[in-house]
Amino acid sequence: MNTLALSGADRTQINTLLTATLTMGLVLMTVFALMAGKSVLVPFAMAILLWFIINALARRLAKLAGNTGAPGLGAIAASVLIVIAVCIGVAEVVATNVAAMVERAPSYLANIDVLTGKLSGLIGLKAFGELTAAIDAFDFDGILLALANGAAGVAGSIGTVVLYIAFLLAEQHFMGKKLKAMAADDARHAKISAVLAEVGQRVRTYLFTKSLTSAAMAAMVWVALEIAGVDFAGFWAFLVFVLNFIPVVGGIISGVFPAALALVQFPTLTPFIIVVAGVGLAHLIIGNIVEPRFVGSSVNLSPLVVILALSIWGFIWGVAGMFLCVPITVIGMIIFSEFRSTRPIAIALSENGEID
Repeated sequence: MNTLALSGADRTQINTLLTATLTMGLVLMTVFALMAGKSVLVPFAMAILLWFIINALARRLAKLAGNTGAPGLGAIAASVLIVIAVCIGVAEVVATNVAAMVERAPSYLANIDVLTGKLSGLIGLKAFGELTAAIDAFDFDGILLALANGAAGVAGSIGTVVLYIAFLLAEQHFMGKKLKAMAADDARHAKISAVLAEVGQRVRTYLFTKSLTSAAMAAMVWVALEIAGVDFAGFWAFLVFVLNFIPVVGGIISGVFPAALALVQFPTLTPFIIVVAGVGLAHLIIGNIVEPRFVGSSVNLSPLVVILALSIWGFIWGVAGMFLCVPITVIGMIIFSEFRSTRPIAIALSENGEID
């Protein structure tokens, strides 16, 4: 009987090892597929996110018109036009401000020379020589080329995103019928519909609360920039709003650019100190107090999970993955919670262990 017991234990260990190996292999294959299909999957993921925004806006417009049911064609068309107008306005603002920055670049470079001249008297000639050598060795042309290539890549994917959105809007009226036809019975259909409704509600809530907190942070930064007199204050505030959708690092990165401009725009450090203080105050109030309370409760994700998701999806899909990491992780947690075998994963992803 001891031999039989040992054999049973051995079989259990072998099955456990085989399951772990297959799971790891499946994870690696999934990551490889996501990276290999980046050119197709990223525009599709962005299209789904914009599709969520369009439908949420259409639902809001329908409620304002007194329609409590599903939004009609008129509300959807109006929301599409609003999104298009916003995108065109954003593109115009960005292009105008970038062109103005290029025109003022010579004055900024002159201020850099003045600043480095002051530093030479503070840090010594040897250290100053090393600093100027590092500045001369800095590949500005490479950075501009990388930015141009990135902008070209974004522009090239816009058409694909628009095409995906058009087909999603055309198909959404038949999705419910297809889902009911694919479900084995009414109970199964009801469960799948509830999961999809939860996904939609959670993503819409995240986008709404994140937009409000990002707008509040952008407003605080704009006030600080206006007080300091930094050029293009509105543009930098808009950059803060957009990059704040990247968890943890986005807000920090967006604050570096106006602070650096304040450093080279003025001959004194007072505007730079005002900008740094304003950005720091905005992050302290919005990023550490307001945002965790409202955005954190809407997604129910552990802060550690958010950081890991940022790193993983940033590695897989780059900057687009950083923007999409929170919605993707929320969707994954909701789906994991519906199956007994993956429910522990959903609990681990949650903030407080409560997923119901």
